[in-house]
Amino acid sequence: MFSLKITVLTAQALLLVGFVSANAFQTLLTITAVMIMPVYLITPLYLLKISRGSKRAIISATAGAAYAVWLIYAANIKYLLIALVFFIAGIPVYFIAKRQK
Repeated sequence: MFSLKITVLTAQALLLVGFVSANAFQTLLTITAVMIMPVYLITPLYLLKISRGSKRAIISATAGAAYAVWLIYAANIKYLLIALVFFIAGIPVYFIAKRQK
């Protein structure tokens, strides 16, 4: 039940950010795009970890990681900080939900 309340509050916060922004749809779209960027970086890094010396996997993982780093670099710092706030806010929610199971 706690996780549901937090999810609703987070959705409301995102809607508020979109509402006070001059270009609401573009702002929310950018925030969602920025929030997936850490996954784009973690995935090739994990492939690099499990590649076991496969040259093809190493090349693919390096190219993917370079692309993800470039995406994160190219993102607006304002949106990166907003995404960071949402990630940090989700950590206690994760542990509380895990404890409730």
